[in-house]
Amino acid sequence: MPLFDYQCEDCQKINEILIRGKGKPKCPDCGSKDMTQKLPLFAVNTSGTKSPAPAPCGQSGGCSGGGCPMM
Repeated sequence: MPLFDYQCEDCQKINEILIRGKGKPKCPDCGSKDMTQKLPLFAVNTSGTKSPAPAPCGQSGGCSGGGCPMM
C-alpha cells in the first residue's frame, strides 16, 4: 500500500498518509477530508543531468587529502 503526501486545505499541514484502496484521506491534525495530493520531491527531475560520481580513493580528485577512511 503506497504512502502519499497530502496537504490539508483547511489547516495547510502536509502529512504522509497510507492509502488503502480508493479511500479518501482525512487530515490527522484537524480531521478535514479536504486534502490535496502533493507530488513527491524525489520524483521531480528538472535539469535532465546527473551529478558526477565521486572519484574512488587513489585516483585523481579522490581522497588524496588524507581525510579518507579508506587510506
